[in-house]
Amino acid sequence: MKVVLHLGAHSTDEDHLVSCLRKNETTLAEQGIVVPDPLRYRPIMRKTFQSPKDDVTSPESRELILDAIVDEDEPDRLILSHDSFISVAGNALQGDRIYPSISRKVTRIAQLFEGHELELFLAIKDPGLFIPALFERAPEKDFGKFMEGKDPQKMRWSETIADLHTAMPEAKITVWSNEDAPLIWPELLTALTGHDEFTVLEGQDDFIRTLMMWRGYKRMRAFMEKSPPSSIKQRRMIVGSFLEKFPIYDGMNAIIELPDWSADYVNSLTTLYYQDLEEIEKMDGITYISPFS
Repeated sequence: MKVVLHLGAHSTDEDHLVSCLRKNETTLAEQGIVVPDPLRYRPIMRKTFQSPKDDVTSPESRELILDAIVDEDEPDRLILSHDSFISVAGNALQGDRIYPSISRKVTRIAQLFEGHELELFLAIKDPGLFIPALFERAPEKDFGKFMEGKDPQKMRWSETIADLHTAMPEAKITVWSNEDAPLIWPELLTALTGHDEFTVLEGQDDFIRTLMMWRGYKRMRAFMEKSPPSSIKQRRMIVGSFLEKFPIYDGMNAIIELPDWSADYVNSLTTLYYQDLEEIEKMDGITYISPFS
């Protein structure tokens, strides 16, 4: 069995991916792809990882946990998604690191699925947007205290991904920039599920609908029905064009004003982020999904 873990990050797709896949539960199940209800497995896994380490190492314990998550004897592909698999929002940053505990947490999850093939998926986000979003979700309400001992200009997602690859060298690791998600959404859904090429997922444009004015979305759908895009590249160009013309409030990338964070400072974080993306695209053992590939 292939076990697909969508690890987040926090404040990226906000469960839009798993919600779309759940809409297609029956269709995917016919291909051996199971997408359980998150309300079913998230509490079980949280409770499991709060237990002593030995609790998940015995075959009996692992079998009991899997039976609680999945009804099928053993699907070909099991998809689990949660942005707190590797950390709660308040602990996502320490010093100069993003998700410094990712190696330990993923290794712990891998114990639960020992004997199965793991695939790991992670969306990353511009720290200028990611850090304020984390702060909004954290229990600490004083931004100065929240950022104490942390230097955003030294934080690199490439270091987080390198840690992940070092901890799980045999796992397939797929990464994308959250800012690119609207343009690569169908490819993300396909990468997660591995469904056959003839499957059309219901609601695959629901996410884009949340980012675009209704009249713009209707015009985009009508345009693509009249002139179906001939390639992935052309579809991305069409979606990008309509998003640019008919944008609405984007909760994924909402700008949050913070003390001591000027526009120039946020722009400097974005510049560093784009430089980091270039390094991530070059990393061995990492599949990076880009709208330019």
